Amino acid sequence: MSVCYLIIDHKGIHPGVEQLFSHLKTKSRWCYLAILPDKKCTAFVFSIEKEAYENSSFEAVHSFYSKKALLEALALFLKGKKVFVDEDIVPFKKIEELKALSIDVHSAEVYRQQIYSLSPSMVTSHQQANSNIEQIMKNFAVWFAKEPLLTEKNIVDWLLKEIERRGMETISHPIVAYKENSALPHYHLEGEGASILGEGPLLIDLWARLKEPNAIYADRTFLFMVNREPNLEEKEAFSAVLTAQKKAFQAIGAQSKGSYVDAVARAVLEEKGYKENILHRLGHSIDRSLHGLSMHFDSVEEPDERVPVKNMVASIEPAVYIPKKFGVRLESNIFIDENLQPQWTNPLQEGWILLIH
Repeated sequence: MSVCYLIIDHKGIHPGVEQLFSHLKTKSRWCYLAILPDKKCTAFVFSIEKEAYENSSFEAVHSFYSKKALLEALALFLKGKKVFVDEDIVPFKKIEELKALSIDVHSAEVYRQQIYSLSPSMVTSHQQANSNIEQIMKNFAVWFAKEPLLTEKNIVDWLLKEIERRGMETISHPIVAYKENSALPHYHLEGEGASILGEGPLLIDLWARLKEPNAIYADRTFLFMVNREPNLEEKEAFSAVLTAQKKAFQAIGAQSKGSYVDAVARAVLEEKGYKENILHRLGHSIDRSLHGLSMHFDSVEEPDERVPVKNMVASIEPAVYIPKKFGVRLESNIFIDENLQPQWTNPLQEGWILLIH
């Protein structure tokens, strides 16, 4: 039986459209994009928007005035095929419409990793973005020492300018969290945020990609200690998280499910006494979207039973959060090589980075 991957989109709800057809703008009508294993795509769209789809990205474009005619033609095209649909993205009603037409519908969660597989050049773009971020953070320490008045907000502004200056782009702003703010995994800055006064931990999480077609994000978190050495509690938390990161990396292999790798890291932190301080999964895949469409390292939020695929890029970011004190998150990136083995795409942070102001 032949197979087909079917993207169903409306107003950009499906991230795969931006991944595979970045030239398409958000449309106001539903569209059905049928992708065969050779990645050739046939589009089924409404007549009012036909012009937007008529370009070299599609093998064919079929347009229809009515929903009934569109679905009948789609059913004929898909007859005899095993059809993979993103049931975790597409509204239930749309799935039921396909089944009512006797289309052989299956979850695309595993199959779609083949569709969104990255090329070597895309992995290279990720590595270049990672190198740029490394340089930004080296320059940050110099800027930090000289800046007369520091707040979380003006650090964010400086980082955004550096990302732009290096020919990269990002979505939203980096996370800059000082002292107890770093105990909030997705800390949201308000106004100027905290003033960087006195001493204490500083967490910076930033992500960016090159401004070029098909570029892949790098997503990193760095830990700094301002104006003092870390205390025993901070050292122990850092050591536990670093150990979890390294153990997780060692656990990744051709048949390693995402849930298993997450569980390995989680077990390390629990053994060290941080069971109540783990607030999120170990990591996520990365592609043209910051959180990609391939496997995630997750055994709790949305347990992931997929295994790695060649050239997959992902974050490894174990963390513990000590309420009203500080957080420790070490986020580095990997790619999966030809032998389905992980490779780091950046140096690991092995200790707190001292900042003097």
